Amino acid sequence: MGRANVEVVTRLLDAFARRDGEAMVEVLDEDFLFEPAPTPAREYRTYVGHSGMRQYLNDVGETWERLDLTIQEYRHAGDYVLVFGRIYTARQGSVADDPATFRALCASVFAGPSRGPLCGSRSESRRRSPVGA
Repeated sequence: MGRANVEVVTRLLDAFARRDGEAMVEVLDEDFLFEPAPTPAREYRTYVGHSGMRQYLNDVGETWERLDLTIQEYRHAGDYVLVFGRIYTARQGSVADDPATFRALCASVFAGPSRGPLCGSRSESRRRSPVGA
C-alpha cells in the first residue's frame, strides 16, 4: 500500500507541474480536501473535490506568474505520503524560493489499477512572510 500511495501522489504532482487538471482529478477522490499553505498573495481557502482542484489551478494561474515545485523526496509514513522539496514562486517582480513539505493522506484501498483516491492534502512552507517582503 505504501508504494502505491507514493505512486498516486507522484502522478498528482506530475500532473500539477503540467497544470493538467483532468489528469489530477483522475487520481483524486471526489471528497478530496486540499489546504494550500497560506500566502499573502491570495486569500486563504480550502479546495474540495474535483471542482475545487480545477478552481485551485485557475487561482494559481491568476495569482502567480510562475509557481514551480521541485520534489526531492517522497516518503511513505503510514496512511500518509510526505513530500519534501522546494517551491519557487514569482509575482509582480518578487520571487520566493523556499523549502516546502507536503503531506497527503491516502485511502487504504485503491479503486482500480490506475486510480487511487487521494483523501486529503496539506502543504506547508517555512516561509510565512509576503512574497517580496
